[in-house]
Amino acid sequence: MNSIDLTTQTPPLPFFTSPIIQDSVNDFLDIIDKWQPSDNTAVYIHMPFCSKLCSYCRLSRGLITDELSDCYSEVIVNYIEGFASILNKKKCGIQALFIGGGTPTSFAPKHLERITTAIDKFTYASNAEITIESSFHNYEDVSELVRNSRINRISFGLQV
Repeated sequence: MNSIDLTTQTPPLPFFTSPIIQDSVNDFLDIIDKWQPSDNTAVYIHMPFCSKLCSYCRLSRGLITDELSDCYSEVIVNYIEGFASILNKKKCGIQALFIGGGTPTSFAPKHLERITTAIDKFTYASNAEITIESSFHNYEDVSELVRNSRINRISFGLQV
């Protein structure tokens, strides 16, 4: 399965609000434009933030704040929209999309909604699996948003 990973390491907040980020988005889209996807393409969108940090977790992640949630969601939406536009021109249907982290559902609902709206721009295979990673601690805050989106699978972690 071909897959593309929108993984980032967690840079400091000023990075998300600087002109550097648009150069990064443009560089990424230039690479994707040259890529030849297959019929079983999978996409992973990395949201490396949590509402609290678990002691056992060794992943690159940070604590979410409203300001960071706002900036990061804007950047990810720019990536998604550009990526979706390129894949749609190539007539590529997404077989699987995974929004992972961290804990994406720790984002403020208004910011998570930006992302769930942006993923609607992809063309999906008829049996596509669209997953979001969550925890039991914050799912209730976004459950209606998830139910009303294209997401058809939820992965719950055992965060403590």
